[in-house]
Amino acid sequence: MTVIKRAFEPDLITVRLPLILPSRQVTHDMLTSVMEKLYHDYRLVEDTLGETMLVLVVAKGYVSRILRNQTIAAYLERFEPDLVRELVGVVEAVTADARSLERE
Repeated sequence: MTVIKRAFEPDLITVRLPLILPSRQVTHDMLTSVMEKLYHDYRLVEDTLGETMLVLVVAKGYVSRILRNQTIAAYLERFEPDLVRELVGVVEAVTADARSLERE
């Protein structure tokens, strides 16, 4: 068996596919089963997307506010420049994701 793992959430979604497929009917049934599982997993991710985005937007607001504080920003720039770059990148990514969701 070949194991394919894809991380959509903290839990990994695992799909097992055989290396040799015996017949068309078995293949069709197996693919149907795999597609049903993938659709179910997709729906789970889609259902939690709104809540996840809300948490990210709130966290983005908090981090943005911290980075606007000149004392904190100066300290971080001096002692943790890599952290500042990463935090700014996260804030920009969340902002871009939130805007793309608004357009949909």
